[in-house]
This record gives sequence, structure tokens and C-alpha cells, in this order.
Amino acid sequence: MADERLSATTIINASAEVIFVVLADPAKHAAIDGTGWVREPLDSDPLTATGQIFRMAMYHPNHPDGDYQLGAGPGH
Repeated sequence: MADERLSATTIINASAEVIFVVLADPAKHAAIDGTGWVREPLDSDPLTATGQIFRMAMYHPNHPDGDYQLGAGPGH
């Protein structure tokens, strides 16, 4: 699974500020994921400052445990 990659490109008709508001809200990630792997936020508060992190509950059928957690932010 370490060699698996997924990428996509799209043009979003919105400002960077509006896009960041969506990306900074963990509750929005399952809706924008596109893979079905993102399940739900484990930390539900939106990011509001530099250095914050949030964790997501994930699922992938090829992951050794199926269910796993992923952190987003510095050091994750």
C-alpha cells in the first residue's frame, strides 16, 4: 500500500480564503474526499491557528487493520 498514489486536478471557482475555510473544517473532509476512505473527524473543531492538528477516522480495505487514523497538521 505504500506505493499506492492517488491524484486529481480540478479548478474551483472560489477564492483561496473560501477554499481554506472548507479545508480547515474536519467535518467537511468526508464530503470532499472522493475516495470514500475518510470516515469522520476525531477532532471536530476547525483549524483556526498555525500549528493546530486534527485527526480523521479512515477506512481502506487494503490497510492491515481496515480502520485507521490519520493526523493532519505539523508533524503528521
